[in-house]
Amino acid sequence: MYVIDLLTLVNNLIFEKMGKSNKDDLTKLGHKINQLKKRILRTKISGKLEKVEFRKMRINKIKKHIQEIISKKKKK
Repeated sequence: MYVIDLLTLVNNLIFEKMGKSNKDDLTKLGHKINQLKKRILRTKISGKLEKVEFRKMRINKIKKHIQEIISKKKKK
């Protein structure tokens, strides 16, 4: 019973940390976008275009996440 309580406590703490956002998150997300853009450029040069669309989708997903973080900050 004690082990289960500790596991639920740890899981709750992890989800709380994931829900919080600060400026560090924005810089990390921007860095991730830049990495994906570089990978797209390199794959276009090499001719392997299989993952380009997937990486573009990831970039759009990250941009939407950034917009959500900014809008939440403006509401506060």
